[in-house]
Amino acid sequence: MVTCGIKHLMFWSTEPFRARKALFSRRGKIQTMLCCCFPGPDTTIVGTQDGSLYLFKGYQLATNMRKCHQAGEFKYNSSVCKCTIKYY
Repeated sequence: MVTCGIKHLMFWSTEPFRARKALFSRRGKIQTMLCCCFPGPDTTIVGTQDGSLYLFKGYQLATNMRKCHQAGEFKYNSSVCKCTIKYY
């Protein structure tokens, strides 16, 4: 489970129930996280405010794909918990 928002990205485990802050190292920085998706096991892609996509393995940032989308251009549908990032 993942929660994201204004300068916030946490990875949650259920057994035991606890949260871990995202580990960015030098590959990225904490900023407003707009949306996330889960393309595979233990893999999370996060859309950031500056237009980058962050790929996390577990709670550690593995890849920073800089400026993949225009900042703030995203759609979120809460009824199906789906977000779409427009690529250029």
